[in-house]
Amino acid sequence: VADIWMHVWQMACRVDQVAEVGDSVLYQIADRSYIVVRSDEQTIKAFPNTCLHRGRTLRERDGKLARLRCPYHAFTWALDGSFLEAPAIWDFDQCDEDLRMPEARVGVWGGCVFINPDPDAEPLRDFLGDIDRHFERCGYDDWSLSLHTAKETASNWKELVEGFVESHHVFATHPQAMFGSDPGNCQYDFWPNLARIILPM
Repeated sequence: VADIWMHVWQMACRVDQVAEVGDSVLYQIADRSYIVVRSDEQTIKAFPNTCLHRGRTLRERDGKLARLRCPYHAFTWALDGSFLEAPAIWDFDQCDEDLRMPEARVGVWGGCVFINPDPDAEPLRDFLGDIDRHFERCGYDDWSLSLHTAKETASNWKELVEGFVESHHVFATHPQAMFGSDPGNCQYDFWPNLARIILPM
């Protein structure tokens, strides 16, 4: 987790899932959880889903928020991450800025919200380079989410992903797909931060 997922851009949700101020989505990667929230009309932020006081999980599900409030000791933050209040605050000598929520970097491309926990990560736009020219006919900005499913597997995630990013398994695993596609004649292209498979269909 620390060597990979804490330093790479990863898609967390679609923009339409956080379209209005206060809309939030929980994004889980390995044992880390982030709250992606629309903090104002122009801004989407991502915070670790952990209270700064005792480390308790702040949110259990997606939903509308007016603020981030820990269900354990009621430490409370505004949607921009600034500290608001806590009961018996006189017992804590930290200043408000010390209690500000840490943020993951956020970028948007193709209607997708990406986060990167590394505060020193290059901007998403720089990381993606000239990706737009490869997808200019797809119109991803106009797409919307109609269904989200997830499945947990007892497997090595790297082997699982590797199995799905090549087409040769289609012959034996998904032979029904061969009626409308040609998995034996795919084109694979690689760039520093991008890869593409063109499957004749």
